Amino acid sequence: MRCAIARMWQCARVGIVVLMAGVASAQQPGQVLTLDDCLKLAEAQFSLAERARLDERSAGELVRQARAGFLPQAAWANSFIYNSPSRINPGEFSFLGLNGIREYISQPAINQELDVSGRLRAQLQAGRAELAAARARTAITVRDLRLAVREAYYGLLEARHNVEAAQRNVDEAETFARRTRLMADNGEAARADVVKADVQLAARRRDLYAAQNEAVNAGIRLKSFWSSDLAQPPDVADTFFQVPTEQDYLNWDVSMIQRRSEFSLLDASEQAARAEARLARSERRPTFNIEYNYGIDSTHVSIADRGFTVAATLRFVLFDWGHSRSRERQAEYARNQVVIDRQISLRNFTGAFYTERNNVELAVKQMAEGKRETELARESLRLARLRYDAGETTALEVVDAQNTLASAEIAYNAVIFNYHMARARLEVATGQ
Repeated sequence: MRCAIARMWQCARVGIVVLMAGVASAQQPGQVLTLDDCLKLAEAQFSLAERARLDERSAGELVRQARAGFLPQAAWANSFIYNSPSRINPGEFSFLGLNGIREYISQPAINQELDVSGRLRAQLQAGRAELAAARARTAITVRDLRLAVREAYYGLLEARHNVEAAQRNVDEAETFARRTRLMADNGEAARADVVKADVQLAARRRDLYAAQNEAVNAGIRLKSFWSSDLAQPPDVADTFFQVPTEQDYLNWDVSMIQRRSEFSLLDASEQAARAEARLARSERRPTFNIEYNYGIDSTHVSIADRGFTVAATLRFVLFDWGHSRSRERQAEYARNQVVIDRQISLRNFTGAFYTERNNVELAVKQMAEGKRETELARESLRLARLRYDAGETTALEVVDAQNTLASAEIAYNAVIFNYHMARARLEVATGQ
């Protein structure tokens, strides 16, 4: 007993150390988190993924319980029965259904059910189906969690790059505003140009404040997957512009959608429906039990009165008012529903595959054009400033060039984000 307690205490201490190590790893200051780090932190904390794993372990216990039904069941019954003496004949007992005034029973018993009806096998099949369904649900939950973390991760990077772009636009607007004031003081620019530059500066500052707020909120969304301490934003590695150059997704075929966990869940549902139908049929079939008892059943406690009994019971079902057949038909209806759900899912997932692959191809094309657009917009702004300094154009052209560059940079960041997420959703569509 002491050894068992010592082992339990040792395991508890190891669990506490592991838990504290996990918490410490999630709270290390100054740690730069990669995408894989964020995924591990999100999965390690109390989340829907962890809840799904507990559901999977619970389903595993159903299989163990079903297997235990094939094994002999042992019990030890001990009882004492007192039967009052008869008022007519005190030497006899009152109730004829009992065996004496005092009856002592102590009998270990072993009961074994022979599965002639198929009930135990049906229960085992149902347990295995539930375990398979729980594993599929766990895979789906973990996959969706990883996709959500990935979206939050790249959303944070996009927001921070938008802040950088907005800051550059503010700096450019401030430089141009100072330049127009200086030129206006020297009589080289009109008052309207100064007002136009100041309006542009106010608009760019407004965009900067909005971008900064979105970056803070994006950090909160990401960090909330593994922590409730959201005062400090997470420090993540900037892999925003690291996109694959090869187009390996072109080799992904639509047949890969069969690897999706949703199909495993449908298989498990169909298996569960078959098990339910089999269980319903077993209710109409005979059952056979063997029970072995050994011990004493006597009017006094004496080991010499020990003995044993063996009882074999064969039970037939004559009539159940169609209850089991109704359950069997109900299970068949459920199995037919699974067949329909499979066809619907196949169509939906096929459409999702082609949609996401088209989105990836679109993002690849837009990335090339977006980069070129940003470079041209930056060059256009440079030329507009030179033309304005030379007196060849108005401030309106410079402001328009600034707006074009700001829109181009934001649009390019959005395209990069769309590529990351379209590729992630395509991986989900192919069961990766």
